[in-house]
Amino acid sequence: MDLHVHRSKDLTIDDLWTRKRLDCIIDAACSKGVAIEINGTAHVPHEEFVRIAKRAGLKFTFASDSRTRTVGRLDCCKYIARRCNLTERDFFILEKYR
Repeated sequence: MDLHVHRSKDLTIDDLWTRKRLDCIIDAACSKGVAIEINGTAHVPHEEFVRIAKRAGLKFTFASDSRTRTVGRLDCCKYIARRCNLTERDFFILEKYR
């Protein structure tokens, strides 16, 4: 399984998160069995993307960037998970930890 991670700093959220691109990313992730990272430092992806990805059956992971003081802070990740009604079944868990 691979992961799709957050955006380049050279692009704005509006540049990336068109519905056409959302669908393209979600379709590609589904076809390749890729989990989606919810990043607590970058605050991505947004709720609409997570809801659409969940309906498509994708799995999620939590992460924070290690190059800032916010490393390990998952408050934003937990907030998005609650807002999108993610449950344990919605997360990618390595086989050895199941």
